[in-house]
Amino acid sequence: MKCVMLAGGYATRLWPLTKNQPKALLDLNGKAMIDFPLRKVEELEEVDEVIVITNEKFYKGFRDWAEKSESRAKITVINDKTIENESKLGAIGDLQYAIKEAGINKDMVVVNADNIFDFSLKTAMDYFKGKKKTVLAVMDLAQDMGSVKKSGVVEMNEQGRVVSFEEKPEEPKSTMVSLGIYFYPAEAIKKIDEYIRQGKNPDKIGHFNQFLVETDEVYGYVESGQWEDIGTIEGLEEARRKFK
Repeated sequence: MKCVMLAGGYATRLWPLTKNQPKALLDLNGKAMIDFPLRKVEELEEVDEVIVITNEKFYKGFRDWAEKSESRAKITVINDKTIENESKLGAIGDLQYAIKEAGINKDMVVVNADNIFDFSLKTAMDYFKGKKKTVLAVMDLAQDMGSVKKSGVVEMNEQGRVVSFEEKPEEPKSTMVSLGIYFYPAEAIKKIDEYIRQGKNPDKIGHFNQFLVETDEVYGYVESGQWEDIGTIEGLEEARRKFK
């Protein structure tokens, strides 16, 4: 199984830190930020290759990082050829690009390279293998409504099936949020081209997940532990505090 790690953004909210360096390679307590989710992906024996999709501006930095990495999995870095924020493909556009370049036609795991967490992905993987449908890793952030409103909000029924997915809603239907960790079966991967052909928003993965909820079965797997979606300098400092 392949894992695609999304690192194609320009992280303008973190300037000047990311003006000449990608967010996922910023230092987080002595390691590159991307090393934290990479170590969790490495625990999945099903994954034999990690594909990092980035842009022209940061391609060399990721290549240098990959060459020094001691990962047990093969690391492949793909350049989406964009050079600035205004021309970026968006997360879904990058995912489509990586799938075509790497020839992925089977189940895959997708992880945002800037999401830092301390829980294992093994049980979520087992849940995915049992369902054979798209599975989103989720967490209840009832204690932090501010973060809920800035996230992809997931509403599930008693069977764990996702019945709605909204990006950054003003009035969330739930306090369960998507963690930027997605398990996609081969049948869902095929729908990415359909999604793009329909002219739908290519920017955030959440928009594609919403599309899947409307056209197929999608399930949520509830995780617990520490998690930080780093989008601001304050978020970076919070992650440095949490993940010492």
